[in-house]
Amino acid sequence: MFVRYFAIRPKPPLAKFIDRIWYSDDVPEHQKVRIVPSGTMELVLNLDEDGLGIYDTELTSSSRSFSGAMFSGAYSRPVFVDTRSM
Repeated sequence: MFVRYFAIRPKPPLAKFIDRIWYSDDVPEHQKVRIVPSGTMELVLNLDEDGLGIYDTELTSSSRSFSGAMFSGAYSRPVFVDTRSM
């Protein structure tokens, strides 16, 4: 199975504030995906379900759940996203 990933750069006037709009699909449902710190801020929307789960890489039993949208700021360490809950 392949993960589909699409990204576009918005045109002005959005380009002044937004670097890229991206979408991914067909994410494997059998694993947690590690997201490494990137220093970016993102608005994350789950278009398939009303839920997002984030797990701490050091405390994997500790998780935070969000409704189908969340604002993500810069992290100081990696986090996991459980694709089964997305």
